[in-house]
Amino acid sequence: MPCVRYYRTIRAGVTGPCRQLGYGVNRRPVPAGVTRCLSRLYADVVTHRVVEYDDAGLVPARTLVGELLGWYLDVEPLAAEQVVLFHGTTEAISVACEYAAHRGVQPVLPIPNYYSFEHSLSRHGAVTPVYYGTDGQLDRPVPAGRRRLLVDVAPNGVLGSWLWPPPAGPDDLALIDVPFSLPQFDRADDFRAVLHRKVTAYPRWLLCMTPSKDLSIPGLRVGFVAGTEPGFAEFAAAVRFERGYSVNAAVALVAAVHLGLLVLALADPAARSRTALRLRELFDRHGVPFLDHEEETAFLAELDTATGLFARNLDLLDGCGLFEPVIGAARPVAGYSTFRWLTRPFASPDAWTRWVNRLGHAGLKVNPNYLFGAAPEYWQRLYPDRYGIRLNISVPAGELRGNLRFLHRALDLRGQEAIR
Repeated sequence: MPCVRYYRTIRAGVTGPCRQLGYGVNRRPVPAGVTRCLSRLYADVVTHRVVEYDDAGLVPARTLVGELLGWYLDVEPLAAEQVVLFHGTTEAISVACEYAAHRGVQPVLPIPNYYSFEHSLSRHGAVTPVYYGTDGQLDRPVPAGRRRLLVDVAPNGVLGSWLWPPPAGPDDLALIDVPFSLPQFDRADDFRAVLHRKVTAYPRWLLCMTPSKDLSIPGLRVGFVAGTEPGFAEFAAAVRFERGYSVNAAVALVAAVHLGLLVLALADPAARSRTALRLRELFDRHGVPFLDHEEETAFLAELDTATGLFARNLDLLDGCGLFEPVIGAARPVAGYSTFRWLTRPFASPDAWTRWVNRLGHAGLKVNPNYLFGAAPEYWQRLYPDRYGIRLNISVPAGELRGNLRFLHRALDLRGQEAIR
């Protein structure tokens, strides 16, 4: 894969501890209220839910996930059989891409993007993707007469902003990946309205979600795909049987808690008490542990703290003079990740790549644009002569300031080789 080879190139010879600007995880701690709830949940799993290999006993929990997803997206609740559980969304994306390749669809992917989509599509023999950018431009026309897989990462996991694939046709399938929803930088009602608009715009859709980034728990490996594509659940079950794995009994329960927390966090503050009461009644009805009032209060307080930190870090990035916003994706709407073009010019993609590698040798790792999907020539078609990096805004402000000073010095001292 181009991005895997590219990673090896930019990290060649880079050893030892380094500063980083583009961590791929939310570096905030797990909220204390969530930790206590998860402890109860896993105790329940060990006590009652580990006696079978398959997830047949989790039908009530998958029903709860379907109901909560409908509530969150403001669509009809999904049935248990429309919810397919996975050990994280990387696995979920892999199976969804295998399904798309099996059906012979034309993938349409955003740039930037997480490598898993391209990697899985390529491994399963899908046709070469068409790529779209931040203003909807395509790197080349989409071939006519073929059903399309429109990959919509909502919000984009690198930019933190909304991107919009080409309009869907009546036979197209959308694969909507929601990598994070918290913290919010716009009105919560606006965020949910956009998700609703995206889902309801597609004739058929599959939606992936995970609590990994929102709750800072990537190691729990929790994810699901739910949606309206006929035949996907049966296909996924066959893939799972062939690979010989069963889903951990906690997956649906953690996914449900995550969705409950999203509903709570994005509720109208004036109605939050009523929302919390309704959530607890719903969880109790399905026999799944949820946060008590004290834990909810602690979770919301931590969310407010994180939101303030992330917003201040965004202001720091916007005011440091090193970056220019991406047209159509100037500021993130949610999450820990954003992306900026550097204001300094580079003569070519090769010059840019050499400089990124030298920066790593000097002690600062950055994640440049070519790491996030496709090969440099596709980036050049969509974003001619622009060079940028992903930036993590979940780090302490002092760490971010120090790393930006390091980057500023490195740009000032880079010499003529970087721009030849």
